[in-house]
Amino acid sequence: MKQKVLITGASGFVGYHLIEAALQRNLEVYAAVRKTSKIDHLKDLDINIVLLDIMNTDELVAQLELLQCDYIIHAAGITRAKTAREYFSVNADYTQTLAEAAMTADIPLKKFVFISSLAALGPTTYNALHAIT
Repeated sequence: MKQKVLITGASGFVGYHLIEAALQRNLEVYAAVRKTSKIDHLKDLDINIVLLDIMNTDELVAQLELLQCDYIIHAAGITRAKTAREYFSVNADYTQTLAEAAMTADIPLKKFVFISSLAALGPTTYNALHAIT
């Protein structure tokens, strides 16, 4: 039986390449996308598209238990938002919810990989004189 991987942010540039790498390694891929995501570029791939309930830990635990993934690669995030609250909700709260759900769920999880962007820290300049904290 194939091992399973859940990839969040699957409709994005990094997510797409993670899907390709997972398929090359003969993993069964569950691609988590938002219902508003453009996924035409994923339609010819042998993957399962899933919509996760990202703000409800109990429901997310149930969804993870149905999927029974061996690996989770969390690559979802945003670099722009209308408000700071929206920005941190997606980049921090969702990550925490997913990690807590993964720890709670009865799944054969071998590894949880979190991929982020320097942009997740918020606005800064490349020549900033202060340390990133």
